Amino acid sequence: MFQKMKFRYIVGITLTVYLSMVYATTVFPLSEDLEAVLLSVAVYGIVPFWFFTYQFRLQNVSVSTFVFTDGAERWLASVIGLIVLSIAFTLSLFWLQLYVFLPVSPDWAAYLLEPIALPEDPIYLAITIGLLIFLEPVAEEFIFRGVLLSRMAMKTSRWGGILVSSLLFGLAHDDIIGSFLFGIILALVYLKTRNLLAPILLHIFYNAFFALTMAYAPAWPEAIRIQEAADIAEKAMPNAIVLAVSTLLLGLFAFWLAKEEVWKKNRSVVFMNKKSQGR
Repeated sequence: MFQKMKFRYIVGITLTVYLSMVYATTVFPLSEDLEAVLLSVAVYGIVPFWFFTYQFRLQNVSVSTFVFTDGAERWLASVIGLIVLSIAFTLSLFWLQLYVFLPVSPDWAAYLLEPIALPEDPIYLAITIGLLIFLEPVAEEFIFRGVLLSRMAMKTSRWGGILVSSLLFGLAHDDIIGSFLFGIILALVYLKTRNLLAPILLHIFYNAFFALTMAYAPAWPEAIRIQEAADIAEKAMPNAIVLAVSTLLLGLFAFWLAKEEVWKKNRSVVFMNKKSQGR
């Protein structure tokens, strides 16, 4: 299944399409907003959809083998808890990075504090947020937790697959450390549930929170929200407390996820469908 899909193929196809579209926009100039939307749709929508549709047909499997609702009630509460913990951890980890970088590299800290530019046009803004919330999480879970985790686990070990897929997931995002750690949680959730729906939902709600904060810049949660350099020192104590508590709880959660039989010595990752799981 996923183990038979070549990660380098989807990377190569994605790069080819991306570079081709970038070149095309130099020949046929488009507005910046339209160009960004088209690139996102191609990279996170068209290419993954074509690649996985072709691979599933080639192997005579359906998407319901990996994404299904049966048994979701058993892990839904855990996913909701992970959403809250992951958001709290990410916000406080952002403070820690600023706290470390501000004395040694003020320019980098200032860059991290800069608001992310979003389209001013309400139509393009809605499309961009929709892509960030829905399209990107689905595509990234199939690619990183599906193909890359499976391939690397087969070639090395389960922990090798988790760490490599999470590292590359982190490198694909601006917040490398936070995304790397979030990738580990997503991988453990997938291995625990044998269902891509669980990490997809976790990823969607995680992205939704930060997409809405980027679009509307709310002050909430006021106690730990960092919006300017002065907040780094003023809100150090609550951020340090939230970071310590969320790190401890996430660590315990990760330990619980990793205790299951998925850690047997067999190096391959078995992704069972609903029938083989008795559902």
